[in-house]
Amino acid sequence: MSMRTRIQPEKPHFFKPILPGFIDGVKIPASFLKYLGGKISENQAVLRRGGVKEWRVEISDQWLREGWRAFAVENNLQVGDFAVFEHEGNMVFEVLVFDPSHCEREYASIDDETKCSKKFKAAATEEIPRSKKVKLELSDDQEEPDSTDQICHPYFIFTVKPINLLYHRLNIPRDFAMENGLFGRECNIKLRDQSQRSWSLKIKSSSDCASIQCGWKSFAKAQGLKEGDEFVLELTENGEAPVFNFYGKDKASTRKSGKEVSWRDEEPVNPHFTSTIEPHCIRRCILYLPMKFARSNDLSNRSCKLILKDPKKRSWHAELNSRGSRVCISFGLDEFFTANDLKEGDTCSFELVENGETPVINFLTLLTKDDQPPPQPATDDHSYFISTIKPYNIKSCVLHLPVKFAKPNGLTKLKGEMIVKDDRQRLWKVKLKDRGDRVVLSSGWSNISRANGLKVGDRYKFEIIKKGKRPVVNFHCKFLKSEEDSPALTPN
Repeated sequence: MSMRTRIQPEKPHFFKPILPGFIDGVKIPASFLKYLGGKISENQAVLRRGGVKEWRVEISDQWLREGWRAFAVENNLQVGDFAVFEHEGNMVFEVLVFDPSHCEREYASIDDETKCSKKFKAAATEEIPRSKKVKLELSDDQEEPDSTDQICHPYFIFTVKPINLLYHRLNIPRDFAMENGLFGRECNIKLRDQSQRSWSLKIKSSSDCASIQCGWKSFAKAQGLKEGDEFVLELTENGEAPVFNFYGKDKASTRKSGKEVSWRDEEPVNPHFTSTIEPHCIRRCILYLPMKFARSNDLSNRSCKLILKDPKKRSWHAELNSRGSRVCISFGLDEFFTANDLKEGDTCSFELVENGETPVINFLTLLTKDDQPPPQPATDDHSYFISTIKPYNIKSCVLHLPVKFAKPNGLTKLKGEMIVKDDRQRLWKVKLKDRGDRVVLSSGWSNISRANGLKVGDRYKFEIIKKGKRPVVNFHCKFLKSEEDSPALTPN
């Protein structure tokens, strides 16, 4: 049998999916080198789209680097697209961009592109080369600012919402993040205010958004930001560690005067709730919804199919069930817990994004210690006690609180739940019961004991950090004697 002759394509091509981090560059596949004589002899490539405009891009170790960012931004590449590179010869590539609809993306004509990006025609915003400075639009009664008061880089305007102050983070508008290669990134950033003070923060990304966290609380406090305040964030450097300039509400109002803004903050407005993964959640593959949340969203009397989605856009089919006075998600949670590495004691945030015949709930994130409102430490002399684990603590699954500790902290007349936080920052719900001559932790204590491997004779420190109808305490396991700073109180 004769061997068939392979015919090489007249214009060989390769394609690249546009994935998070694409803004830093794309790699020419090694298998494509056979069409280039086995190696890349040039240190520069020319990219075209539409056969007219060209972008020159530096090549380094098969990677398209310097100049690629300009091509990606000007052609509005986004995560989920894919690009086909057709080799015209001499390292000149015609690039076709396809969006998630599997069709080639439509662009404005070349003439239109020099004046206005198609995406922002509605805002009537003129597209100006990055190298030029952009003066702020002024209303008739405003003076022209001097040259130092000009925004010459990409920016967006943001309005402070309660969720920004509660969870200490800021969601970057999705379009802005994708346009500037911030979507999908996890990196450090620097934030400078108008007094040239700097803060180090972090950008973290989920499937839905990129957000500024880890330091936003201290920055917002320093700027005195309150609900309803407006400000401008200008992206002045977009390298390995991006740099933003912060301008207060004076500049935000100047920028907005007489014009619709180009970028709008897109803070999620869907109903959401937080839940702590308790031992029975893992054991029975079940998750209870807060009743206040269930009632306000008409879920309290429903039994239906439900879809859970995580930040990686993975989906799980589950069921929503009403069980007497409680509403829970069940069937399928074992795989969901495993895939997202959820363990007992983890505190999670969930968002209801669709509430139709089959509700859709997004698992947003694990809440870290920085995400949660900080507890206020107690200041009285009986804010804690130190003791040892007794046999009955293990056998009867209870913990007795000393009266000298319980009474001054308002626990003797309290009936309900207490939140216990252990050394690993896991949160546990326990039942608090007043038995006349003593106060006892019962339901839930066995889970804490088992998860922390407590044994008879282990010393511990029990410290109240927030009083009220639902107290919060720190439980320091296996507390060392050398760490004591006051005499121990002995439980009754």
